[in-house]
Amino acid sequence: HGDVFKNSMVSTTTLRSIFLGVICGIILELKDKVLHKITEDELHYIIAFVNEMKSMKVDIEWLLLRLEEILEARQILEQSCMIKEEK
Repeated sequence: HGDVFKNSMVSTTTLRSIFLGVICGIILELKDKVLHKITEDELHYIIAFVNEMKSMKVDIEWLLLRLEEILEARQILEQSCMIKEEK
């Protein structure tokens, strides 16, 4: 738990463990999915949850940035598909 909770407002070991489990779950879920199978709604939900953890000073900026990159890539993929359909 060390690094991500170093300066956080999360003080109990139980809550730190739960948050760490959620962080690992997010990473594993994204690792196993193909980009076009991840919905924008799903990404927005995950980003909102990660932002909540960040508001508690959990050091997960790296995950938030990656999620935003994935969301942007997902939106670009969707736009590309729309353009191909128009042709």
